[in-house]
Amino acid sequence: MDFLSCIAEAKIDHSSLTFQGAECHTCNKCIFIPSSLYFLLKRFVMKPYHLKRERRKALDKMANSSIQVNEARKAAEKAQKILEIVSNRKRNKQLEKGGLVITKAVYGNMKEMERSERREELNDEVTSQVLDVTLPLNFLVADSGQLKLHEGIK
Repeated sequence: MDFLSCIAEAKIDHSSLTFQGAECHTCNKCIFIPSSLYFLLKRFVMKPYHLKRERRKALDKMANSSIQVNEARKAAEKAQKILEIVSNRKRNKQLEKGGLVITKAVYGNMKEMERSERREELNDEVTSQVLDVTLPLNFLVADSGQLKLHEGIK
């Protein structure tokens, strides 16, 4: 007996919610098999497919953001190259005057930097979290020997 004939033969008594006119065994199959198939397909086919798809999307997003970060880093390095000549000139003036000379300045996650210095190694993850800002800060030193930070700079 197939599903449709089972449903056609079954008459539901709404007062007691029991099936009449069909065998109990057949009605159980009509209810149990489709619901079991649904949950099995959901659990073993749809959910793994959805999880794999979400992981792939996350990996693509991380790759795209990594590309954007690398492009921004290259643009910042180009800007620093342009500033380097003026920054070196300002640093040399301050050396002659005995003024403010910034020898080393870093910006980023200092805990990671200290950990990597203890291990005496710098990996890509740490270098991506710490930036050398010595040149830009030397560029911001005024002729009077004071470091002039703009409002947007923290």
